[in-house]
Amino acid sequence: MTTASRPGSERLPRERARRDPDESWLVPVLVALVASLLLHAVGFPAFMGLVDRLGWLQPVAAIPPPPEPVDMDIVVPEPEPEPEPEPEVVEPEPEPEPEVVEPEPEPEVEPPPPPPEARPPRDPSPEPPPPPQEEPPPPEPEPVDFTGLTLTSEGSGGGFTVQASDGTDRRGPLGPPPTRARRGAPGGEEGGTGGGGTGEGSGPRIVPSSDLSRQPRPPSTSAIAQCMQDNSPRQARNQGVEGVARVRIQINPNGAVSNLRVRSESVSDQGFGRACIQCLRGRRWSPPLDRNGNPVATRVTYSCTFTVRQ
Repeated sequence: MTTASRPGSERLPRERARRDPDESWLVPVLVALVASLLLHAVGFPAFMGLVDRLGWLQPVAAIPPPPEPVDMDIVVPEPEPEPEPEPEVVEPEPEPEPEVVEPEPEPEVEPPPPPPEARPPRDPSPEPPPPPQEEPPPPEPEPVDFTGLTLTSEGSGGGFTVQASDGTDRRGPLGPPPTRARRGAPGGEEGGTGGGGTGEGSGPRIVPSSDLSRQPRPPSTSAIAQCMQDNSPRQARNQGVEGVARVRIQINPNGAVSNLRVRSESVSDQGFGRACIQCLRGRRWSPPLDRNGNPVATRVTYSCTFTVRQ
């Protein structure tokens, strides 16, 4: 059985064998030196007795030769494999419990301070009043239909009948004396008519006929028919020409007629419009009434029909 030895013990004999041949001469020299010193110090007899007593004169045994080196195979056992450590079982960390956050108390809202008392504003310098706006002219009302009115002394209809001309020029008034026309103003032109009275001026408010609770009514139709007969245009009568004239008039709250103007004539240049205006001027009508029953002003269109009796 081979025993393992320490690594240092195997090298010691070899080192001694290498060192002894070089250091062997020192031993006799040292012994001689020590002996010389003792001899001089104690004397020869005493020195010899000491040498004998110490046994320095005995023969020195021969130094054995160094042993031959022995080869030794050192078998180093393989280390046993370390067992694999068992895997540590990692326990799951417990989930932390959610912290219950208490709701913060709502901050107290301080009531807003009361608004400062409003001081009464200073009276600014009065601004000049805006200029009065001109009222737009009222829309022209629809013409009032007087078709069924009686305007002749001989029967119903919107005109009067005159006898047909025989072609001779007849001068003088027509009809009996009560129906003669009045003379004109001194210095007036024969056959002329009065002013048209078309100026608007500042007057009462005009109410459209559609907003009236009662329409205006004309005066005696017989008087108007007689006037139309007396003032029938001579040229049209002599030529046997018939025609219709439409006149626009304003009826005021007191029933008076104003602002007369000719709107149309079926036959122009015969004087039918002028004759109609002359017979309507100065007549009193029954005033129109608004929706509250108050007399107001309005505008209507009046038709005069001139016919020739055959």
